[in-house]
Amino acid sequence: MTASALAKQLARRGHKLPNPRVNTASCEDAGCSQLVTTDSVSIYQFRTLAGAKRYAAAMGDVGPAEQVGPFVVSWAGRRGADLPAKPVRAKLLRDVRALVKAG
Repeated sequence: MTASALAKQLARRGHKLPNPRVNTASCEDAGCSQLVTTDSVSIYQFRTLAGAKRYAAAMGDVGPAEQVGPFVVSWAGRRGADLPAKPVRAKLLRDVRALVKAG
């Protein structure tokens, strides 16, 4: 599964992911293989689990970020009304885990 495919599956499950766009060029230096950004969340894909783990740990300084397999789901830089409520983020992460597990 790619970050693009994951974003599409999440949207099909009813998650609001407005204005999705592929921005891989902006994260290649960090080792990501694909980045999909939306107005509500960013989904980074890494070639290795170790790369995803390192990136998620580093992103924790700039906002909520969670590693799920080779993906990092990040709300970095979003504050106040731009940051989805905790229950919304938790549901999205549950769905990401289920989709990654299903392959």
